[in-house]
Amino acid sequence: MKTTIRWVVMGAAVMGMGIAMPSCPGQQALQQQVEALQTSNAELNTKVQALESGVKNLNGSLIEITKILQQTGINIDTQSKLIQNLTSDMAALRSAKPAKSAAKAHPLKKRSR
Repeated sequence: MKTTIRWVVMGAAVMGMGIAMPSCPGQQALQQQVEALQTSNAELNTKVQALESGVKNLNGSLIEITKILQQTGINIDTQSKLIQNLTSDMAALRSAKPAKSAAKAHPLKKRSR
């Protein structure tokens, strides 16, 4: 019975030393690195969220710009057609025979003295 108690006391002593002893030699440094990485990860997550919101804003602006550019293209096309019509009308007017001017049709009479 003494040997059994001795083994139980030895086992309890070993377990007590394991619990009471400081942690492994590099565990504190490893824990500091883990905490630093967690902090860095949190900062990076914040930056990623800010960038995502910026990208969403830019995407919305891009959609607006695309709509504006499409409307601008339509306006330019319409103006181009109007300018072509105006140019052809001006060419037609230039090529038409000019009517006699009022001065040539009714010359002024010279007064005789």
